[in-house]
Amino acid sequence: RSGASGLTLTAIQGSWMIYELPDPTPLITGPGEARVLGQEHETLRATVSKPGLYPMRVRDFTRFGFTEVLFPDLDPNADD
Repeated sequence: RSGASGLTLTAIQGSWMIYELPDPTPLITGPGEARVLGQEHETLRATVSKPGLYPMRVRDFTRFGFTEVLFPDLDPNADD
């Protein structure tokens, strides 16, 4: 609320407030343009303009819901 975060309020819809993040890091980059279409519990959907490798930046895979597959030795009750 102080304005120190650098976020700019861009829209208010009902009880939602939508902010713009200045200079965000893209979630997906590669040889062509990439656009995130949506994110669900276990899926990140995107479209790309040309073939190639497109690294996806995900900070915490535990939020995707298939942690036990990616990290079978991880204790689900442990708090990092």
